[in-house]
Amino acid sequence: MWFLRLLGTILLAVGDHATVLHPQIPSVQSFYPDEPGQLFILSPETRIFVDETYASDGGSRSNGPTLLDFAETFRSDLIHLTSFMFPPVQVTPFSQIHIDDGVSVIVLTLSPSINHTLHSGALTPEAYDFLISNSSYIISGSRSIGAWWGTRTLLQQLALSEKGFNGTYTIPTGNGTDSPGWEVRGFMLDAGRHWYTTEFLGKCLFMQTNTPC
Repeated sequence: MWFLRLLGTILLAVGDHATVLHPQIPSVQSFYPDEPGQLFILSPETRIFVDETYASDGGSRSNGPTLLDFAETFRSDLIHLTSFMFPPVQVTPFSQIHIDDGVSVIVLTLSPSINHTLHSGALTPEAYDFLISNSSYIISGSRSIGAWWGTRTLLQQLALSEKGFNGTYTIPTGNGTDSPGWEVRGFMLDAGRHWYTTEFLGKCLFMQTNTPC
């Protein structure tokens, strides 16, 4: 009996692995997967688009990075992570972005209707929604900084995934939302009583502080 229970647990875990996101730091607030087996495929041909309407949005800072700036940095990070030489970022009206033409796309846009709040109840510009289909990964930020954090989540998922036998990466399809609970992001690492490798510390820094000033 115990063997059957163990086998059931293993099979459930394997099934969940194909339909849920990997645990990450910070965790995604919510994710609702599609049916098992539905996957977004990232390949060297994947194209990155920025919604032309919001390409120059710099958030609440007049001299802050724009949505296009964030997209360019995101492309560089993707190249560094995957070793794929992705095509240049394209600025295109959202309605003219071709989806389902055989090549997967990543789209960065803004959604002014997003009204996620901090634990205090205050609205946050760092919120974002994401919609993943077989052919598209759409990140919609409340402001450009929100879309930026959406790209960080995607990078973490790719870093936690194994490259497939055909050289591509896969992420389960579905939709989700995310926003911080506090105005300042961070976490405490007790390095006084525990020893950590430099590799581990580097990964922590990548996950938490990889953002333009």
